[in-house]
Amino acid sequence: MAKIPFNVDANTARLIGRQNVAKLDGAIIELIKNTYDADASKCFLYYENSTHTFIIADNGCGMSEKVIIENWMTIGRSTKTISHKSSGGRVQTGEKGIGRFALDRVGDDSKMLTINRKNKLLWSVKWDSFNFGKSITDVTADLEEVELSTLEFLKDIKNKFFVETLNEFIKSSKTGTIFVVSDLRDEWNEPTLVRIKNAIKMLVPSEYSKLFNVYFFEENTDTLDKAQLITDNDEIRYDYKIDFKVESSGDATIKIIRNEFDFGGKFDDIIKGCSFTDEDREYFNGKAKVIKTSIQKECSVSENIVGAFSGVFYYFKNSFSEKDKEIYFYKDNNLSNYNEIFTGIKIYRDGFRVRPYGEFNTSLYDWLMLSYRKNKSPASIAHPTGAWRVNANQIMGSIFISRENKGIEDQANREGIIESRAYEIFKEFIIYVIKEFESDRQYVGRKLNLYSKKNSDTQSFEEELNRQINKQKKDGKNSSAHLDLDRVKSAFDEKNEKIQFLEDENKLLRTLATTGILTNTYIHEIKGLNDKLGLKIATALDYFEEKDFDNVGLKLNEAYELSRQFAPWFNVTIDSVGQDRRKMKKLSLLDCINNVTRSWVEALKSKNITIDISEVEDVQFKCFEYEIESIFHNLIANSKASFDSHRVAKKFIKITLREVKGRIIINYCDNGFGLTEKYKKHPEKILEAFESDKRDQNGNLIGTGMGMWIINKTVSEYKGRIDLSQNINAESGFYITIILN
Repeated sequence: MAKIPFNVDANTARLIGRQNVAKLDGAIIELIKNTYDADASKCFLYYENSTHTFIIADNGCGMSEKVIIENWMTIGRSTKTISHKSSGGRVQTGEKGIGRFALDRVGDDSKMLTINRKNKLLWSVKWDSFNFGKSITDVTADLEEVELSTLEFLKDIKNKFFVETLNEFIKSSKTGTIFVVSDLRDEWNEPTLVRIKNAIKMLVPSEYSKLFNVYFFEENTDTLDKAQLITDNDEIRYDYKIDFKVESSGDATIKIIRNEFDFGGKFDDIIKGCSFTDEDREYFNGKAKVIKTSIQKECSVSENIVGAFSGVFYYFKNSFSEKDKEIYFYKDNNLSNYNEIFTGIKIYRDGFRVRPYGEFNTSLYDWLMLSYRKNKSPASIAHPTGAWRVNANQIMGSIFISRENKGIEDQANREGIIESRAYEIFKEFIIYVIKEFESDRQYVGRKLNLYSKKNSDTQSFEEELNRQINKQKKDGKNSSAHLDLDRVKSAFDEKNEKIQFLEDENKLLRTLATTGILTNTYIHEIKGLNDKLGLKIATALDYFEEKDFDNVGLKLNEAYELSRQFAPWFNVTIDSVGQDRRKMKKLSLLDCINNVTRSWVEALKSKNITIDISEVEDVQFKCFEYEIESIFHNLIANSKASFDSHRVAKKFIKITLREVKGRIIINYCDNGFGLTEKYKKHPEKILEAFESDKRDQNGNLIGTGMGMWIINKTVSEYKGRIDLSQNINAESGFYITIILN
């Protein structure tokens, strides 16, 4: 049997160069990364419009003849795969051995002068030599040892300031590499140059500007300052700053700094009036709020497969009204003029951007889908139950990863990260960090809004208005002032009617949302019943064709029994929004609970789940019937989901209800899985909108996070409260106490 070697068509170089790197700025960034990996402190770019020539140069270590032949000229081979640290100790950004083909994406004709400690080498190639029909080994590049100086190599370049500046840096380092690329493939107009420069400005975080910097010269650039692209942002203005760090063990620390509020001379009065804590007092004075947690806890995983990473985010308001400034005591941070290219959350691997995450005007600018979260939950920071969410254009920041993050690998085309399980956990934890900031800001906003309302004169104005109207009526006066007061009173009444209408509408929408949650909960059961029903009827038809009428009757009876199992489901959902239920009336809570559980008991029989309501007193309560029912529907639906993932011999739900000194006490519990570690210490978090830890078999979040929010919203509208403290020490099971006045 003959051994036949593989061969590679020369066109492969084009596939991994010109066609693999889709954009010009992406190719240039690949070349800049190579200069960083060469331990350069300076990277110089130059575009000469009159000759359509591009130069990239650095003061790095240069290349030897051996490195050029064995690595540079061998596709897919890189010294970086053997050791991912440079001789200068840098963690290197490349490893695939294809980044050099980015030169082909830029232009056809490439010449390189590389200066190492021993000699100078001149290398040149025409990329169009890599055509179809040739083997890769038939294509050659020219390489020779030379005595050329930098000035001689660049003698035809018109900007002598650029040439002399580059020469001085290479002379100082005694090593370096210069590429001259001509016969460029793109039109380098002004928009192209702006796009390239903007991409480079975001390429390296400002913290690295003293270690590595990039300069872009054109024909008329006459100072180094004008060419410098990366600057050190010593002072970034912000409303909130969020620092976080995850260790390789998974332990994580989050630091939140409030810089948005200025209470001025009212500081002590506001701290007391808002019932802020002693810790809050320190946070408002600049102390960081520190949260200790772990990626295992927040992402419900057994180990940290992501590795160590860290980040820093800055939040800033785009604008605010004078009224908001008065209510929330906003500082005048003047943050509305940030350039859009600096917004977004960017990822940096070993000091270099992983494109295009956080890059403005790209599909991955909002890669964390912050705008989608905002649209789902548009609540203000003062909303009593709704979750305030930050928008994508209100936050900027950097996340730092490294080659040590083995689960977060770049795609071969350098246009993103492979969407692995580790990457999904990585994103989930970052969202958790953002949620902690959102929660803190809303905590402050809610308290300040209540403080403002408490000190508002609107209520006293309405009361005074009513007094004046009653006084004038009593005195029998019928003046124009009396008519004006009536108009004002009418306007207030109309406003209150509109508010009441909207509140009633929202209540109905919450009920419909509950119906959707129940539909989602039971969809698999319904599908299973439907499949079984179809099979029974099909079997009955087969028996009918065989004239076996006894078995026809048997199968039709079985189909009928199955069809009856749909009824409890429809009772739970469709009937819950009946017109007669949308009227507030005094009703028996015992009857209400019986109505809800009757359908559930029947539906849960096949799951071996029992509902105990033996300790429910007959208490009268004025309410909307469907609202009280939605509380129990959501609780039972959550219990059912918990039982699906928690095997116990006897599954039960227990509901008790009693009246104590004018207060209605409802206790609900089950012996399911209970709260996960994520919520154990702070169970009140489950009451926020879209807060969920339900996952599918692959570990992906699937819960709507709306059920407990609906319960909390309903209870708060009845001036009640919820106690979840029993869950903190419970090993299993879920416990909730609802107190209604």
